[in-house]
Amino acid sequence: MFISKISIKNYKSFPNSVFHFKQNSVNTIIGENASGKTNLFNAMRLILDDSLPLNSRILSEEDFYRGLKNPDLLPVD
Repeated sequence: MFISKISIKNYKSFPNSVFHFKQNSVNTIIGENASGKTNLFNAMRLILDDSLPLNSRILSEEDFYRGLKNPDLLPVD
């Protein structure tokens, strides 16, 4: 399987982020401490990992982007 793009909205440290990956090359995730590298992989795991326990798939209030003030005012793509 090849993942060409990941779009994350309002999850942990990502208000609205898109990651693009190149096929037939090494794709590396680089960033400072607490920049969201683990959050990116956790978001991917929520979607792709069928072996993830059901209680790990239930999102809590802390899983949503903290800067989100009023979800009704978000722009629609």
